[in-house]
Order: sequence, then C-alpha cells, then structure tokens
Amino acid sequence: MIKERDSFSAQARGRGISTMVSPRGIIICVVAAIAVVLGGAGTALSEGSHPGEQSYQDARQLFYRVLRSPDLRQDPKNWEKVIEGYENVVVSYPESHRVPYSLYMAARCAARLYEDFHDPGFLNQAIMFFSQLSREFPEHHLADDALFYIGEYSKELGRPEEAATAFLTVMEQYPLADCYERAREQYQRLPKTLTKNKDNSEETLLASSALPLSSTFQQKLSVVARERFNHLTTIVIDPGHGGRDPGAMSSGGLAEKDVVLAIGRLLARKLTKLPNVKVVMTRALDRFLTLEGRTAVANNHGADLFVSIHLNAIADPSFCGAETYFLNLTNDPRSLAVAAKENATSDKKMSDLQMILMDLLADAKINESSLLAETVQNELYTLLRRRVPGVRNLGLKQAPFCVLFGAQMPSILVEAAFISNPMEERRLKSPDYLNLLADGIYRGITRYQKQTKVAHR
Repeated sequence: MIKERDSFSAQARGRGISTMVSPRGIIICVVAAIAVVLGGAGTALSEGSHPGEQSYQDARQLFYRVLRSPDLRQDPKNWEKVIEGYENVVVSYPESHRVPYSLYMAARCAARLYEDFHDPGFLNQAIMFFSQLSREFPEHHLADDALFYIGEYSKELGRPEEAATAFLTVMEQYPLADCYERAREQYQRLPKTLTKNKDNSEETLLASSALPLSSTFQQKLSVVARERFNHLTTIVIDPGHGGRDPGAMSSGGLAEKDVVLAIGRLLARKLTKLPNVKVVMTRALDRFLTLEGRTAVANNHGADLFVSIHLNAIADPSFCGAETYFLNLTNDPRSLAVAAKENATSDKKMSDLQMILMDLLADAKINESSLLAETVQNELYTLLRRRVPGVRNLGLKQAPFCVLFGAQMPSILVEAAFISNPMEERRLKSPDYLNLLADGIYRGITRYQKQTKVAHR
C-alpha cells in the first residue's frame, strides 16, 4: 500500500492543509493522490470488462493530461472536467469497484481548486465527496484518509466541531490505519471545549482530556459510528438543468442552472451533517443530464427521497414566490406551463405525458410525495416570510414533470423563486439568500422524516 506517500510532507502533517498553497505542495498533493489510487487499484488495469472501467480510465487519462500540462493546469475548467469524469463513474456505475477511487480523486481535485482559487465552495465540494466515500465504503482502505481530510478541510473552513468528529472517528474506527497518528495529533490541536452540535444533537468532545480516550467515551463513539454507517436514509438532490441546458435566464444574464447548483450544494452540506443520512447529487458540477437520467440516479442508488431544485420564469415580471410540486395529473394552465418549461429537454409531448401518467399513478408514491411537497413548501415559506418582506406563498402544486416519472420513492420538484422577477433575481445573487432557500428545503425534509417516523411506529 502506498498510502504513506499521500501525506504532503512531514511538516505538512503538523500544519494541516495551509501548506498546500505552494506550487510544490500542490504537485505533491495531486501526484500523491494518483499514487493512492494506483496503489489501491492493484490489478485494476486488467479489469476492463468491469462496469464503469472505461469511464474511470477516461477520467484518469484526462487527469494525467491536465496534470502534465502547465497550461492546462492553470485553467480551473480543466480540473472541473476531471472531477466531472470521476463523478460520472459514481453516478452512472454505483456498483463499480472504481467508485471509492473516483470519489477520492474527485475530492482531491476539488481541494486542488481551493488551493489555487481560495473559494470555500471547492473545499465544501471535496468534503462532500469524502463524506460519501467514508459513509458508503467504511471498510475501504481509503475511508480513513477520507475522514482525515474531512477533519483537515473542516478545520481550514473554521468548523472545529466537524473536524473533531472526523478525527475522532478515525481514531475510534481505524486504530491501525496510517492516518491514526495524524488524526490524533490534529485532534489534540483543536480548542479544548465541550460543545453541542445542534444539527445532529450529538455532543462532540474537543480535546478536553488527554488521549487515549476514556473507555466510556470510546463506547459512546462506537455507538455513534455504528449508527453513522448503518440504516442510512439516502436523499438524492437534483439541481436542475446544467451543461448545454442553462434553464431559465434572467434579464441580467443569471442562469438557472448555476443558481440551483449552488442551492443544491448548500442543501447537500446541511443534510450530510445529519446522522444516518447519505446524500447523492445528480450533478455537483455544470454538466448536462437527461431528465430520465436524473431519475435513474435516484433509483440506482435506492434513494428514499428525491428532491429536484429549479427556478421559475414567466413573462409577467411581477410574479414572485416559491411553490413545490409533486407528480400528478392536473388541468391547471399555469402548472402545465411550468411542467412544459421544465420538460423542454424531453422528446415527450405534454398530452402524451398526461396519458402515460394515468398508467403510472397506481404505482407512484403520490401520497408520500404530496406530504413531502407540502411539508417542504410550508417550511420554506415560513422561513422566507420571517426574513424576506413581501414573499409570496404559491403553495402546493401538482403537474406531470418528466424528471419525476418512474421515481420509486417520494419525489418533489421545488420552484424556489422567480428568476424573471427583478427583485428575486437580485436576491438570488446573494449567497445568504441561497443559503436561506437551502435551509428552508432542509427544514422541510427533516420535518417530513420526523412525521413519517412517528407515523410508522
């Protein structure tokens, strides 16, 4: 195993990722990531018949091409294409043995972008990929590395509670791994205090006692870790449009695909903090997916919930507000118009969709979807009403959306705002407002989970 080469340097181990800003550190970081993948792959190059192998090799070749070219390395879009290649393996071939390696490489490339451009969004994206790796593949030899980097990156972003949880999990779950000593060292450097994490109501100890940990706390961590890796609820977040499909455009040139991707990333970050929740994004970058392909991602991952995020647009610029849809027949002209807009990349006609839907209704989870949509809409509007003057509640709606067809789980489509409204367009340019929208959807999902748990007791 070549995992030891994945450390940046002896000095970097003691200082975390702040040393990665030097050009030499960047090269070491990325080349080390290659070493880990190749070291963990063993005979993988001879396994071309495995599902996803060709996609993985394509991503790997692109990675090498960008890495070896000084000109290509300078352009962030090239690194994003590499990430997209690895992400395609994860999304399209969830059963492939290449998935953990792809998640690892996607995360390290995202971290590379952060090193170069200092945009926290890239580091959050890396944490998201690493979180998926550690949750879905706890027995994989890269799981401890993923958790360690979650700790380092969380610390870099000023989130010591999350860093402590990650370092502690390495120590408790992987005492023989090569990341153990580094995790122990970084854990001891964190502030000495006892805090309560409000997102998962779980106390996190931050270096309040000398290591090794007490047997009582080790027992507590064992319970937490078992809960973390078992009985997961899988939630698929689908930022609408992407790639060659920009979605609706504002008069100022704001593209729906970019805004909903930002909301989706924020929502994913909030949900990944919950215990026993696995989050999958149909796209974490600006790439095109068919409507049918988005639903397939949810079905292939055995999702429990599917949430598609969009922005509304209409000729009347005074229209504003949020509304949430579930799949069903409708005669409402505006709902049909919204569905027609979102279905534009499908080759099915609206009349055909209504007929097809009649055959699907018996199998669709309409009641659950309706409850999820209603709960998300209520929570989203309640939060917006408190913070934003004059926001409108357009309510719960139903329509034949292609992206919800064939979903084998409760599924909804959120139209979070009107990009055609000048006031809402200005708000959508604010990171705080995007976080507010993500928080409203997050609250709706968590409330729905609580309601359904109570109902099934």
